[in-house]
Amino acid sequence: MKKYDRLIFVSSSDTALGPMAEAILQRINQFGILNNIQREIQTICREQNVMLLADTTELLNRVIDGNDTPFIYEKIGTQLNYIMLDEFQDTSRMQWQNFEPLIAEIESRTPHKNGFGNVVVGDIKQSIYRWRNSDWQILHNFATGPIGKYSKSISLDTNWRSLQNIITFNNSFFESAAKELDNKFASNSSGNLTPIVEIYKTIAQQYPKEKSPIPAEGYVEVRIYDKVPKETKGTKGTDAKIRPYQATVEAIKDALCRGYSYSHITILVRKNTEGAAIAKHLLENNIPVVSSDSMLLVSSKVIRSLVERLAAIATSATPATSATPVPASSATTAPAPADTDKELRNMPLLQLVQHIIHNELPDEAKADMAYLNAFMDVVLKFTSEEGSNLSLFLKWWSENGTSYSISAPKSNAVTICTIHKSKGLEAEIIIIPFFTCKLEPEVNGIIWCSTTDPEIGYNQPLPVLYSAKLENTLFKEDYYKEKHNCYIDAINLSYVACTRPRNELYIFADKSARSFNNSMASLLATFVNAPDKVPFVKDSSGIDPSQKCDIYKFGVKNQRHECKVPAAASSVGSSAAAGAPAAAGASAAAGAPAAAGTGASASAPAGASASTPASAPVLQADALMLLAPIKQTGRNRLAASQSSINEGDDSIRNKGVILHEIFSFIKNKRDIPDAVKRATLLGIVNKESFADLLTATTPTIEDVIAQLISQTDHLHWFDDSAQILNEQEILSGDDTITRPDRVILLPDGKGAHKAIVVDYKFGEYDPNSTQLKRYHSQVAGYMSSLCKMGFVDVSGYIWYPLHNKIIEVVPCKQKTLL
Repeated sequence: MKKYDRLIFVSSSDTALGPMAEAILQRINQFGILNNIQREIQTICREQNVMLLADTTELLNRVIDGNDTPFIYEKIGTQLNYIMLDEFQDTSRMQWQNFEPLIAEIESRTPHKNGFGNVVVGDIKQSIYRWRNSDWQILHNFATGPIGKYSKSISLDTNWRSLQNIITFNNSFFESAAKELDNKFASNSSGNLTPIVEIYKTIAQQYPKEKSPIPAEGYVEVRIYDKVPKETKGTKGTDAKIRPYQATVEAIKDALCRGYSYSHITILVRKNTEGAAIAKHLLENNIPVVSSDSMLLVSSKVIRSLVERLAAIATSATPATSATPVPASSATTAPAPADTDKELRNMPLLQLVQHIIHNELPDEAKADMAYLNAFMDVVLKFTSEEGSNLSLFLKWWSENGTSYSISAPKSNAVTICTIHKSKGLEAEIIIIPFFTCKLEPEVNGIIWCSTTDPEIGYNQPLPVLYSAKLENTLFKEDYYKEKHNCYIDAINLSYVACTRPRNELYIFADKSARSFNNSMASLLATFVNAPDKVPFVKDSSGIDPSQKCDIYKFGVKNQRHECKVPAAASSVGSSAAAGAPAAAGASAAAGAPAAAGTGASASAPAGASASTPASAPVLQADALMLLAPIKQTGRNRLAASQSSINEGDDSIRNKGVILHEIFSFIKNKRDIPDAVKRATLLGIVNKESFADLLTATTPTIEDVIAQLISQTDHLHWFDDSAQILNEQEILSGDDTITRPDRVILLPDGKGAHKAIVVDYKFGEYDPNSTQLKRYHSQVAGYMSSLCKMGFVDVSGYIWYPLHNKIIEVVPCKQKTLL
């Protein structure tokens, strides 16, 4: 009788083996499929004479085969005296079996009078890679293992990262959570598994005494959202899916008002889908974000549209959607006729891509220049190695395109990443908008079980559906072990997330979530209502009652000393930070690179819309790229404009800061009222700083700005005919970033543009100062960058508006025009 027939027979009989056989049969087909896939992979590897990187550990293990002195280590040809293994809690059992003989041999022959020669560093509480076969039990049992006689355990209990209140919260919450999980598990466990409180016995972290402030600093905020009544679901502001997003935006705005910048904030999520969703919401609120997924080329809609266009040309048939990288309402191009496609098909691949970018992409799509530049690098690399065959490239791209991404420059943007990727990192402020960390696997979760029972006749691992029904089968030990490990995974994930912040921690949990009772969120809700060592203050006064949210606060938010922006103002609403491509499906702020997965750009506030030249030069592989304009306010503006303001009286410095901000909002003269109004709303304008400029002929700040701009009427810098790029960042091939105050693009009458670079200086004018020479070199550098981008006619100027001085910058000399 075949094995499968035996299982079917057992499951249909009235025996104790019936439930187990049924569990096996539920996933036996998938087991066969996996077996076939494995055989195919092995066949391909043999044919191509390659091996999977994941197989190297197993191969080395077979070579060592448990020997005390494996010959493979003798082949190294050298003698090792010291080894350090970091993140040891993430080591797999097979990896440890490969290293153990080597470490034991070193320790046995090397006397260490002042300690031990080998160092193992790890924290069981941060073991979160079990899905990669990591085994925390190795570290837990290290002292009692085969080389325990050589080992000495040293526990580091001082936390140098977080402020005291955050440390206190983590110490108390995770000690409580470990006890609760043990109690939850004890009722049905087999009793031979390590208690979770044993793993968390070293949870207590101390704050450095030399850093200990009085009173304690640090802030923790926990929001527990109640279930949404069925009759209010879908209502704006009360939908359970909206509330965590709104709270995240509120927390970011509040942090900005207290002097933090976007780059100080990190949002941690459990899944990439959660990261994409929160990124979309932040971008819709003009908050710049950066994440690993948003960097993928295939995540950019403009790249996907470009590839679709290439595919249409390859087949000489243009689909209706092939040339619509942005919504039709904002910018579309008519599909190219089929006969034109046939002509394009004969062009070299690199030239063809350049042609599409030049002539077919809408201006809005060209804002995704970071992605286009990276794609051009990929095309150039392919043509140099494989030739210029379009069909071959499209086939290659379909197989390899998902592995290419852009390298985002450092930027002032909120970071979004998963908890797994955050380990080892830290941030001033951590926000966890979806605190879940499920205690048990999904409904359709699979575990691998085995039994030596002769009735089954098969003692190798089998895929079985995770279910409480396994308690009544021969697989119950495997079930208990998996459940115990899942509990540990959940608390460890939560621990890693909650120990990332330095200053502030925000955690949002929702009782409406189906998994709430089966997650760490339920333990957190219990803890904040009955804290042991953490005196949470319950405060729901700052939230709409219809959202049914309880807010628990511990500690006090700190005010950063360098903050210059009043509490009522924030830079949210200004343009997105440069170098922060949007996440999938999102709409970027005005002037920012279009969101990955969309080519659209959201409209900006009045006077702040970005402009892109209709026929801007296409970037070559080694060229530079223009990034989105970054808007700065308050202390950021003060820091950024130091190069424009001479040392001296504070009133002069403040006036320069204000003028710089206002000028950054102005493209033409019509923008002056809106620019002044916007600066006023941001809390930047200080009328006292303009007291010496307000006269009978210029009684308002708007009049002052208009008079200063009139100095350039003969140069047409603020005319409607010009295309303006205010504070547009330029990323060069060596990853350096420059940001001229104003780049003006004027038609040259030959179908192209000439570029004019203007840098504002609001300090004292001294024609003989060394500082002016530095300004001259600075503008010359801007001009050089634009020339490398492909602009042929480039000129540059240093403008002192308060002194009515415009200085032309040329490579070897400077010339005063006024």
